[in-house]
Amino acid sequence: MVTFKEITEDNYFEYVELKVSEEQWPFVTGPVTSLSHAWLYYERARPFAIYSDETMIGYLMLDIDYDCGSTNKTCAVWRLMIDEKHQGKGYGKIALEWSLQYLKDNCNPDIIRVNLIRGNDIAESMYKSFGFVESEEVYGKQFTMVLNLKST
Repeated sequence: MVTFKEITEDNYFEYVELKVSEEQWPFVTGPVTSLSHAWLYYERARPFAIYSDETMIGYLMLDIDYDCGSTNKTCAVWRLMIDEKHQGKGYGKIALEWSLQYLKDNCNPDIIRVNLIRGNDIAESMYKSFGFVESEEVYGKQFTMVLNLKST
């Protein structure tokens, strides 16, 4: 069973050991950097550890009030990473599904965003399968995909 728990001092050391393959590092922000971002943006960042039964298999971080200069209420899936030992088992889709429901239930957004780096084809395909479409926004190496909940 997949569950989502806050990252605390009790699971911190397990959290910082999460890794992706060397080929995936250009696409993923590591756990320590992600947690430092959560601390800096503590009013809007929601970091979670992803567990399969009692084993931590990944992490995600949600932005419950993404400020993109839009008049629409916007949230974001800020980070989503599954450890290299647990990839290919459907955990990313479960985590994304849970994230979208969490944001809908707790924030009632009009738009949910995600930023990706070109070449992260597996992640891009997963987001597209949930209805995300590429926007025209580009930030350095990242491009933005959006899920417009007003039109669904």
